[in-house]
Amino acid sequence: MTNRGRVVRLMMAAVLATLPSGCATSGMAASRSVIYDSVESLSADSSAVVVVEVQAVSDVDGKAPMSAADAVVTRAFDVPALGRDVGSVDTLTAGASVTVLQLGTRGMGDTPAPLLQAGETYLLFLTPSMLDGGKRSAFFVTGGTAGLYESSGGPDFGHVASDDPDRLPTSVSVVTERLVFNDKG
Repeated sequence: MTNRGRVVRLMMAAVLATLPSGCATSGMAASRSVIYDSVESLSADSSAVVVVEVQAVSDVDGKAPMSAADAVVTRAFDVPALGRDVGSVDTLTAGASVTVLQLGTRGMGDTPAPLLQAGETYLLFLTPSMLDGGKRSAFFVTGGTAGLYESSGGPDFGHVASDDPDRLPTSVSVVTERLVFNDKG
């Protein structure tokens, strides 16, 4: 595992450890230390790139306000540099179940990234959560909003965070079993 992968995991652990438990929260903000300048750098920090259909979303009890989206993988992709900086690649295939954790809960007015919604389809760059207990096999979206694209109909997905400083494509199309990235404008 590279230093960048360790830094991302340590930052998430620090955020989770410092948040109060049991407090009502109306919103939250988060920051990250990595700004992605290419799909390759985003892929390098990800262990899987998948299209998922979200089945259900629930709030997670714990120190940090989090939600868990239970989803089914409809497509998985092998992209250049996948897993290079996290030291592993998760072999997720169509039909696999996956849980995606996000900071924030459904009742919050303001979350660091748009929360996944039941019944919706997303293209996600995923990083293993590395959390203790039952959340160990779950994933985070790489870079919070960086690795989050929502379906805009048919084979097209739009990046949810057009105002982020990342230099990532604003849209992605699934063509056969390949991803076609469109430049950020």
